[in-house]
Amino acid sequence: MLLVVDATKGVQTQTAECLVIGEITADKMIVVLNKIDLYPESIRKTKTDKMIAGLQKTLSTTKFRDAPILPISANVGAVDVLNNTSLTPQVENIDSLIQALRDTIRVPERTSSGDFLFAIDHCFAIKGHGTVMTGTVLKGGVAVGDVSTEFEVFSCKKKKDNANDGVFNFIPPASSMCSLWLQTIEIANMTKKKVKSMQMFKKPVQKAFQGDRVGICVTQFDSDTFERGLAFTPGTVRVLYAAIASATKVRFFKGTCASKSKLHVTVGHHTVMATVTFFSMSRTSSLPDQATVPNESTNFNPTISYEYQTELSETLQWILLEFETPVECPLNALVIGSKLDTDIHANVCRIAFHGTVRHPMTSKGYREEELSKFKIFKWKERIGAVDRLVDERTIIGKNLFKKDTNIEKFLRMEIRLSTGTIGHIESSFGKNGKFKVYFPSGVGDEVMALYGGKKGGNKETGASSTAGPVTLVLRFKKFLYDKEKRMVQD
Repeated sequence: MLLVVDATKGVQTQTAECLVIGEITADKMIVVLNKIDLYPESIRKTKTDKMIAGLQKTLSTTKFRDAPILPISANVGAVDVLNNTSLTPQVENIDSLIQALRDTIRVPERTSSGDFLFAIDHCFAIKGHGTVMTGTVLKGGVAVGDVSTEFEVFSCKKKKDNANDGVFNFIPPASSMCSLWLQTIEIANMTKKKVKSMQMFKKPVQKAFQGDRVGICVTQFDSDTFERGLAFTPGTVRVLYAAIASATKVRFFKGTCASKSKLHVTVGHHTVMATVTFFSMSRTSSLPDQATVPNESTNFNPTISYEYQTELSETLQWILLEFETPVECPLNALVIGSKLDTDIHANVCRIAFHGTVRHPMTSKGYREEELSKFKIFKWKERIGAVDRLVDERTIIGKNLFKKDTNIEKFLRMEIRLSTGTIGHIESSFGKNGKFKVYFPSGVGDEVMALYGGKKGGNKETGASSTAGPVTLVLRFKKFLYDKEKRMVQD
């Protein structure tokens, strides 16, 4: 990764955000301190050294603390050159940047195995030959004439624009290759097309695999309906209406990110608005500790109970993303959540979290078909008061329900005195929302003392509920997407 910093301005909001994205996506970085020629030569070294020291301090808390910082000028005296075409553009210290690139860059290991994934960044028509899609093979491989490997394409529609027509010089294949039209792809609306041919750097090729830049030619396809998109092995990428993803908070993000709020979410080529809901494994779960939070090897399990969380936290979480506009992405795709409506001049980090897609939802009816089965719950708590003592094991409670509440659905539910004694709701009492609670082990000496009456008696001579500090606490789980709105206790 190259991080270019204006030597006269230093780290700006967009610079810091590029650094955040770099921490998420890159392993190595070179910092390029550009425009050093804008300082007078007499103070250039002093100013440059001060800027480098500041950058080193900024990088010291990141994974790039040892990144080289190279002061350069990509165009010395750019204004003069622009105003006087007879002047030759000059550069400063570019050789050191080239050497740093040579020292830093390593050719990664590439493989043609696994599912094929192709990021398409441009699409245009060549008269008499077809439509060319150029891009980078991200995973797997593809071959002209390999009938066993089909792939599909989803796209972003583009506006009609002929400005770039002809930029890619696609050379027609030799006639001896014309029988190899067997590789098929599926484009945009799931219409399958055969791969007519492929080229890399103006040369025909039969195969392409991970890391290759390649142009793929197909026939009878309107390039005006297509711009950027993905090509892939069938079934490995789908249009998502919602998704469950892991979520790691960006440590530089100082704002709040509440559940049920809307954020900008970036997936692949797309940045769309999405409603976010945060949750984590229930603290009462009996699963092993390593399953309580998402990690690189953990998949979302819809059969497990998860606890709703009000906002993005410092710990690793799960997140439900409900997209306003459907997006296409492969499983385990990177997602980045941002608050891009924040003022860019506010000097705050707008990138809130990052994570990976763990559970895609591909149906428009995902709320009824899938969410209704997810066990994401909120803890609910009702506080009532002791109305009277019936006997050493029974009390009458009040202020927990409204007069018209159907108490039957609360029967047998566990209820706790503020003293810690546990009982259960046995029945309703009268028509004013009162109820009878039974405590198998007794109400306890403190309650007996506060609410009077002889041990085992049933007189209504106990203290009023306002006279004593004892309360009744009913705590239960309410599942967010349960159609029946059931109340559950562990």
